[in-house]
Amino acid sequence: MILLILFFLTSCKYSATKVTVVGAGNVGATAANVLAINEVASEVVLIDIKEGLAEGKAMDIMQTAQLVGFDTIVKGVTNDYTLTANSDVVVITSGVPRKPGMTREELLGVNAKIVKSVVENLIKYSPEAIFVVVANPMDAMTHLTLKLTGLPRNRVIGMGGLLDSSRFKYYLSQALGCNHNDVHGIVIGGHGDKTMIPLARYATYKGIPVSTLLPKEKIDEVVKATMVGGATLTKLLGTSAWIAPGASISHLVESIVKDQKKLIPCSVYLQGEYGLKDITIGVPVVVGRNGVEKIIPMDLSEEELELFNKSAKAVKEYDLDGLRVDTVPEVPKWFWKRFNKECGIFQIGEVFNGNEKYVHSYQGPLTSTFNYPLYFHIGDAFKDRDLKILDDYYSRQRPVFQEGNFTEVLDL
Repeated sequence: MILLILFFLTSCKYSATKVTVVGAGNVGATAANVLAINEVASEVVLIDIKEGLAEGKAMDIMQTAQLVGFDTIVKGVTNDYTLTANSDVVVITSGVPRKPGMTREELLGVNAKIVKSVVENLIKYSPEAIFVVVANPMDAMTHLTLKLTGLPRNRVIGMGGLLDSSRFKYYLSQALGCNHNDVHGIVIGGHGDKTMIPLARYATYKGIPVSTLLPKEKIDEVVKATMVGGATLTKLLGTSAWIAPGASISHLVESIVKDQKKLIPCSVYLQGEYGLKDITIGVPVVVGRNGVEKIIPMDLSEEELELFNKSAKAVKEYDLDGLRVDTVPEVPKWFWKRFNKECGIFQIGEVFNGNEKYVHSYQGPLTSTFNYPLYFHIGDAFKDRDLKILDDYYSRQRPVFQEGNFTEVLDL
């Protein structure tokens, strides 16, 4: 009888786990779906700022439960963080996705403000949770989350290297013409098109070094394809990928809640490891119930170490300490008056209003009553116009309004 009780308790070890996914967009909803199908947690809460979005996607997922055969409960909620209380793991996917031609780094200014608001609510209601950060630029957002929460570094994890490594293994299997499950490879460094480092020297096919099976030129092609893997999909899809990212989130969260102690490349805060301090960057780590349980050192060659240090330098240049995300300026009234006069009907691709609701596009005359903070990604809206806005919020959020010979700098 005692053995039966012990068996029952062991089998139910992970039944009372709760995971919150912030952001019910493509990535967040896919993550919630895979978490449910794999029964990673007993409850998954999907939360979004857009009215009804999370509720609708949660309902859609739950209507597959009897078809797929899972017992996880998925709940959707609009901006009510009280329902996320006491989560074991929280996943932050909220933010603006990439568009074709954009880099992850270009999302820094706008996504930092979103992540700050999300983190403050999550830590309030789930102070014991492990934070998984997915929002881009991921390394910077992970670093920001760590600083805002004040949590120990093992409880703040950036998910990027796992996804990059999956793409690396995909391209390797394509080059080898083999079963993709027989290929192993790892990507370290920053989660960026120019900062990630696919370690071809460590790549193997059933234990056989890939370098003995493929010519260097082919391996170089695989490495290059991996580094721009996200951008390739963004160009094809018109937005960021979501299926592989969602599955990667589930894989990482499962290792946490089920204490699987898997070796996963993640963005973590370094305190001397790899010769670096006060930086959040991708390295191989053991992931278990306590989050990051061990940072694994790698014997890097001189060339690999040089690339890693170069990547670290680029990640450092995000300059989060100089980025203010608590306030944004309002657009001067003269801007609206002059703009309406000269441009009339217009379309702007990315606008955030005071409630942080995303407006995909707006067509029509503007008036000063809109009072939008300056969160514009200006495309061709001002092309060949006398009136110009010079906006470098990506780096410092110091917008400059220019009207003829008059320039007003809105200093934050």
